[in-house]
Amino acid sequence: MKNRGPQSASPSTETSSDVSLVPPELPQGSNGAAQPAFEQDAQLMARVAAGDRGAQRELVARLSGKVRRVARSLLRNPADADDAAQAALLEILKSAEQYRGLGSIERWAERVVVRAAALLVRRRRRAFDQVDFEADFEQVAEPPPEPSAADDVVRPMSEYLGRLPEPIRMVLLLRHASGYSLEEIGEMVDSSPNAVKKRISRGRLAVRRMIRKDRVVGLRLEVKP
Repeated sequence: MKNRGPQSASPSTETSSDVSLVPPELPQGSNGAAQPAFEQDAQLMARVAAGDRGAQRELVARLSGKVRRVARSLLRNPADADDAAQAALLEILKSAEQYRGLGSIERWAERVVVRAAALLVRRRRRAFDQVDFEADFEQVAEPPPEPSAADDVVRPMSEYLGRLPEPIRMVLLLRHASGYSLEEIGEMVDSSPNAVKKRISRGRLAVRRMIRKDRVVGLRLEVKP
C-alpha cells in the first residue's frame, strides 16, 4: 500500500503484504466526486490520511463498535472476531486516503471488515476444506433461509446459522442481512459470483434441513406417551 497513514499504529494481527483489505469503493453517484451527503465524511477521512490525531481518534470512536459487531457476526470464535476487527481498524486508518465519499464511512468500513474476516478464515484452510463448494445446488429453491412465522421454527435463527461453517455463514449474512450482491460478496471474499451463489444455496439447504429435523424431533416428543 502506498499510503501507510499514521505511523503510531502497530498491528498485532499479521496481514499479508500482497492482500489488500480495502475493496474498491462502491459509487453511489454519477461521477467520482464525493456526494453531498458524504462530504463531511470525506473531509474527516482526508484529515485522518493527513495524520490528524484528533481525526483518527474520532474515526476509531465512531467505527469501533460497528467494526466489532460485524466481525463477531461473521466469525464464530470471539478471539478471531476481535483479531479481524483490530486488523480492519488499522487498515481503515492506514487506507483513509482511498475513501472518496461515494458512500458512508460505515458502509466502506464494513467491506474492510469482511475482507479481514475472509482473510482470517482462508488462513485456516480446514474450514474451507470441510465444504464441498463444487456440489450442484442449482436445483435449490431461491428463498432466503429466514422462515415466516407460520414455519414454526424450533430455535432462534441465529442458532441455526451458528452451526454452519464460517465461509457459508459469512456469505449468507452478507447477502440477506447486509444486502450485498453476489458480485460484491465475491469481490470481498475473493471468490467468483458463481461460487458465492453455491455457498448461499448450500447454507439455505443446510438451514432448512436443520429446521425440518428439529420439527420431526418436536413432533416425536409431543406424541410420546
